[in-house]
Amino acid sequence: MKNWKNFLCATDFSDSARRALEVTFEMARLCRGRVIVQHVVTPIPGPPVGPGGLVGSIRFDTVLYQKELIKAARERLEELVGEVAGDGIETELEVGIGPAPGEIVRLAEKREIDLVVIGAHGHTGFRRWVSGSVAEKVVRIANCPVLTVPLTDRK
Repeated sequence: MKNWKNFLCATDFSDSARRALEVTFEMARLCRGRVIVQHVVTPIPGPPVGPGGLVGSIRFDTVLYQKELIKAARERLEELVGEVAGDGIETELEVGIGPAPGEIVRLAEKREIDLVVIGAHGHTGFRRWVSGSVAEKVVRIANCPVLTVPLTDRK
Protein backbone atom coordinates (compact mmCIF):
# COMPACT_ATOMS: atom_id res chain seq x y z
CA MET A 1 0.00 0.00 0.00
CA LYS A 2 1.19 3.47 -0.84
CA ASN A 3 2.47 5.63 2.01
CA TRP A 4 0.44 8.81 1.67
CA LYS A 5 2.40 11.98 2.42
CA ASN A 6 0.62 14.73 0.48
CA PHE A 7 -2.97 15.47 1.41
CA LEU A 8 -5.35 18.00 -0.11
CA CYS A 9 -8.49 18.94 1.81
CA ALA A 10 -10.99 21.08 -0.08
CA THR A 11 -13.33 23.14 2.08
CA ASP A 12 -16.42 25.24 1.57
CA PHE A 13 -16.45 26.10 5.31
CA SER A 14 -19.48 23.90 5.98
CA ASP A 15 -19.75 21.56 8.97
CA SER A 16 -19.16 18.61 6.64
CA ALA A 17 -15.99 20.22 5.28
CA ARG A 18 -14.75 20.92 8.80
CA ARG A 19 -15.17 17.23 9.64
CA ALA A 20 -13.21 16.35 6.48
CA LEU A 21 -10.43 18.71 7.59
CA GLU A 22 -10.29 17.04 11.02
CA VAL A 23 -9.98 13.63 9.34
CA THR A 24 -7.28 14.97 6.99
CA PHE A 25 -5.15 16.20 9.89
CA GLU A 26 -5.63 12.90 11.76
CA MET A 27 -4.39 11.00 8.71
CA ALA A 28 -1.49 13.41 8.11
CA ARG A 29 -0.43 13.02 11.73
CA LEU A 30 -0.44 9.21 11.41
CA CYS A 31 1.41 9.27 8.07
CA ARG A 32 3.73 12.15 8.97
CA GLY A 33 2.41 13.93 5.93
CA ARG A 34 1.71 17.47 4.87
CA VAL A 35 -1.66 19.10 4.20
CA ILE A 36 -2.81 21.63 1.63
CA VAL A 37 -6.14 23.20 2.54
CA GLN A 38 -7.98 24.69 -0.42
CA HIS A 39 -11.03 26.88 -0.86
CA VAL A 40 -12.36 27.77 -4.29
CA VAL A 41 -14.13 31.09 -4.79
CA THR A 42 -16.93 31.13 -7.34
CA PRO A 43 -16.13 33.59 -10.11
CA ILE A 44 -18.44 36.56 -10.54
CA PRO A 45 -20.45 35.92 -13.72
CA GLY A 46 -20.26 38.24 -16.68
CA PRO A 47 -17.50 40.44 -18.01
CA PRO A 48 -15.16 41.94 -15.43
CA VAL A 49 -16.09 45.52 -14.65
CA GLY A 50 -13.32 47.68 -13.23
CA PRO A 51 -13.40 50.78 -11.06
CA GLY A 52 -16.34 53.01 -11.85
CA GLY A 53 -17.88 50.44 -14.17
CA LEU A 54 -21.62 50.02 -14.34
CA VAL A 55 -23.57 46.88 -13.59
CA GLY A 56 -27.11 47.81 -14.51
CA SER A 57 -27.42 51.33 -13.14
CA ILE A 58 -25.18 50.71 -10.11
CA ARG A 59 -21.46 51.46 -9.98
CA PHE A 60 -19.73 48.23 -8.98
CA ASP A 61 -16.09 47.19 -9.14
CA THR A 62 -16.26 43.42 -9.73
CA VAL A 63 -12.47 43.09 -9.87
CA LEU A 64 -12.09 44.65 -6.42
CA TYR A 65 -15.01 42.58 -5.09
CA GLN A 66 -13.37 39.35 -6.34
CA LYS A 67 -10.12 40.35 -4.59
CA GLU A 68 -12.04 40.96 -1.36
CA LEU A 69 -13.68 37.51 -1.63
CA ILE A 70 -10.24 35.93 -2.01
CA LYS A 71 -8.86 37.88 0.96
CA ALA A 72 -11.84 36.89 3.13
CA ALA A 73 -11.48 33.23 2.10
CA ARG A 74 -7.78 33.22 3.02
CA GLU A 75 -8.58 34.74 6.45
CA ARG A 76 -11.26 32.09 7.05
CA LEU A 77 -8.83 29.34 6.01
CA GLU A 78 -6.20 30.65 8.45
CA GLU A 79 -8.76 30.71 11.25
CA LEU A 80 -10.13 27.25 10.47
CA VAL A 81 -6.71 25.63 10.18
CA GLY A 82 -5.66 27.32 13.42
CA GLU A 83 -8.61 25.65 15.18
CA VAL A 84 -8.11 22.18 13.70
CA ALA A 85 -4.45 21.62 12.73
CA GLY A 86 -2.46 21.23 15.91
CA ASP A 87 1.33 21.27 15.98
CA GLY A 88 3.90 19.55 13.86
CA ILE A 89 2.04 19.19 10.56
CA GLU A 90 3.28 21.15 7.57
CA THR A 91 0.27 23.06 6.25
CA GLU A 92 -0.27 25.25 3.22
CA LEU A 93 -3.31 27.32 2.26
CA GLU A 94 -4.57 27.75 -1.30
CA VAL A 95 -7.41 29.92 -2.58
CA GLY A 96 -8.51 29.42 -6.18
CA ILE A 97 -11.12 30.90 -8.47
CA GLY A 98 -13.30 28.88 -10.82
CA PRO A 99 -15.53 25.84 -10.86
CA ALA A 100 -14.68 24.00 -7.63
CA PRO A 101 -14.33 20.42 -8.97
CA GLY A 102 -11.94 21.46 -11.75
CA GLU A 103 -9.84 23.66 -9.46
CA ILE A 104 -9.55 20.93 -6.83
CA VAL A 105 -8.42 18.35 -9.38
CA ARG A 106 -6.05 20.83 -11.08
CA LEU A 107 -4.30 21.56 -7.77
CA ALA A 108 -4.15 17.86 -6.89
CA GLU A 109 -2.40 17.09 -10.18
CA LYS A 110 -0.08 20.10 -10.01
CA ARG A 111 1.06 19.32 -6.46
CA GLU A 112 1.15 15.51 -6.89
CA ILE A 113 -1.38 14.91 -4.12
CA ASP A 114 -1.67 11.36 -2.79
CA LEU A 115 -5.18 11.75 -1.36
CA VAL A 116 -7.92 14.36 -1.76
CA VAL A 117 -10.26 14.60 1.21
CA ILE A 118 -13.60 16.35 0.83
CA GLY A 119 -16.80 16.61 2.85
CA ALA A 120 -19.90 14.83 1.60
CA HIS A 121 -22.95 16.95 2.27
CA GLY A 122 -25.41 14.19 1.57
CA HIS A 123 -27.83 16.33 -0.47
CA THR A 124 -30.56 14.32 -2.14
CA GLY A 125 -33.50 14.88 -4.41
CA PHE A 126 -34.10 18.11 -6.31
CA ARG A 127 -31.23 20.07 -4.73
CA ARG A 128 -28.67 17.46 -5.81
CA TRP A 129 -30.25 17.10 -9.25
CA VAL A 130 -30.05 20.85 -9.86
CA SER A 131 -26.59 21.59 -8.46
CA GLY A 132 -24.85 18.23 -8.44
CA SER A 133 -22.23 17.44 -5.86
CA VAL A 134 -18.71 18.87 -5.88
CA ALA A 135 -17.50 15.74 -4.07
CA GLU A 136 -19.15 13.49 -6.63
CA LYS A 137 -17.59 15.40 -9.53
CA VAL A 138 -14.13 15.31 -7.92
CA VAL A 139 -14.44 11.55 -7.40
CA ARG A 140 -15.29 11.12 -11.09
CA ILE A 141 -12.49 13.26 -12.57
CA ALA A 142 -9.57 13.02 -10.12
CA ASN A 143 -6.49 10.98 -11.04
CA CYS A 144 -5.74 10.15 -7.39
CA PRO A 145 -7.79 8.56 -4.59
CA VAL A 146 -10.56 10.72 -3.11
CA LEU A 147 -11.96 10.22 0.38
CA THR A 148 -15.41 11.65 1.01
CA VAL A 149 -16.20 12.24 4.67
CA PRO A 150 -19.77 12.38 5.96
CA LEU A 151 -20.66 14.93 8.60
CA THR A 152 -21.08 12.30 11.30
CA ASP A 153 -19.70 8.83 11.84
CA ARG A 154 -22.34 6.13 11.50
CA LYS A 155 -22.20 3.62 14.30
